[in-house]
Amino acid sequence: MPKDEAQVVLTADNLNKSIQQGDDSHQQQTILNNLSLTVHAGESIAILGRSGTGKSTLLNALAGITPVDKGNITFCGKTVNQLTEREKTLMRRENIGYIFQFFNLVPTLTVKENILLPLQLNKQYNTADQQLNQQLSQLGIKRLEDRYPQQLSGGEQQRVAILRALIHRPKLILADEPTGSLDLETGNQVAEILFNSVTEDSALIVVTHSEEIAARAQTVYRLVNGKLVQEK
Repeated sequence: MPKDEAQVVLTADNLNKSIQQGDDSHQQQTILNNLSLTVHAGESIAILGRSGTGKSTLLNALAGITPVDKGNITFCGKTVNQLTEREKTLMRRENIGYIFQFFNLVPTLTVKENILLPLQLNKQYNTADQQLNQQLSQLGIKRLEDRYPQQLSGGEQQRVAILRALIHRPKLILADEPTGSLDLETGNQVAEILFNSVTEDSALIVVTHSEEIAARAQTVYRLVNGKLVQEK
């Protein structure tokens, strides 16, 4: 289905976000500058940009974690910035898979428990164990399923975080430098899983420094001076 005929999953209209610099309340740094974006079902998007340009801030804004100063975000027909904090939490829990740059695993849960947490929170107990076991094996962490996050390397934690974000088949996957802690081979395996997880009913936005990872996406933007410039 052509992109312009596909269902719109998310729109961001004229987003503005500034942060205070130092102790001077009059000195503001512009992070997002009238930024707009439309995401269609079935679409994979990569966002490139230098460190400090606001890529993570943009992802957090799209997920309803970081409020914007101006502009509107609409996700699955709901205006995100008009939702209560509880409604935003439920929206993320049910419909968004977020792969954080620093993992955000629950330290008191095992690898398997961390991965299955979204299903438990959403009361989706009919999990496909065979699929989970296959993905654990594919990423080389099947033997680690009963360990705790502090017993894992950074790369192993990242792989767990990725599977946790995908397990409930969200409508939108947001990935912040998902291969940043991985070696080249594992990074390619993770990228394969990420991009293959996009269905005709879901979409992926990945923030990355890697031109190779970005090349896998259907649409590529670069974040420059608070705006998205399309490259592909």
